[in-house]
Amino acid sequence: MELGSGPARSEQIGCGIAELDHLLGPLVRGENVVWGVTPGCRDDLVGRVMSGAGAPVLSGGLDELPAAPSAETTVVWVVDLTQVEPSELLRSSARIGKAVRAVFGSAAICHWLLDRDQLDNAEWLWSVQCVLAVDAGEVIVHRADGRRVADSVIQTGRGAGNGASRRASIRAGNLGRGIRTARVELGWSQAELGRRVGVSASAISQMERGRLGLSLETAIEVADRLGVDFDELLRGPGTDHIVVEERPGIASDRSPVRRESSADAVPRSPLRSTLVVPGGTLIPPVSASGRLTLLVGGGLLCVERAPQRTLVRAGDIVGIDRALGCAAVTNLGTEPAVVFTAW
Repeated sequence: MELGSGPARSEQIGCGIAELDHLLGPLVRGENVVWGVTPGCRDDLVGRVMSGAGAPVLSGGLDELPAAPSAETTVVWVVDLTQVEPSELLRSSARIGKAVRAVFGSAAICHWLLDRDQLDNAEWLWSVQCVLAVDAGEVIVHRADGRRVADSVIQTGRGAGNGASRRASIRAGNLGRGIRTARVELGWSQAELGRRVGVSASAISQMERGRLGLSLETAIEVADRLGVDFDELLRGPGTDHIVVEERPGIASDRSPVRRESSADAVPRSPLRSTLVVPGGTLIPPVSASGRLTLLVGGGLLCVERAPQRTLVRAGDIVGIDRALGCAAVTNLGTEPAVVFTAW
């Protein structure tokens, strides 16, 4: 089963699907790209990724994860996890997460292939840079750090007959993510929301994962109990609380934040620098507006604003909304990290 036209001829490293490469631009060193695939698309996708690599390609599986990628030489990894049992994936989360971080700190680029149904269950997914869901005829961009393309749907011209059902799936996924985001912000468990709505915790779990069809009445009841407009839930979480606004190697005109000039990339307010020791956590000061900007001077950092986490590195500019009292920056590396904060 084919996914569309192949990559445009270029020395730059892409995803191997011309329509997607045009949207994302070249991949940059250190990026981890997760593909949620259906069985019929796997073989064609692997071929496309390899043809668009533009660099030596290494293949692996759960027993052959990237361990110590070179910081100087660019290679492209393709790690196929589609045949791994869900229970084994869960047990291997820490090991996979370690490999993801190793890639992010190197010159490698890694494509991770997951069964599409496992995208909701991969605990380590927070630390990757791009998340794509692929089916015959469509690629859905769920996440792409440093780029203004989240929730884009790429029509590749193949399998167009599945478009209506896939768009329905996207809407169900948006609704589920919106429910989860609002619930976590209220500090409620799935059981607590279920009690307030009159359904089981299992039903709430399926709603959040886009697996349970909701009647309009039930969806409106959920929105009412969460104190959120139904239209807002249907759109999904909306703007992420944590946004990678700039990343070296990604063209500034692709940034999710529109700027009038390059000078606007750096906040105008005074910068405060902080050295974060390995394993240490910084709770940055935040103004009453709740807006915070981080400039990463060095190191490998986890930026957290519940329920969201993001992996960042030297050169990244990160914007955080509604950060008052709930933002944290943790140094995951082995060397001290430098963070500049502004608000």
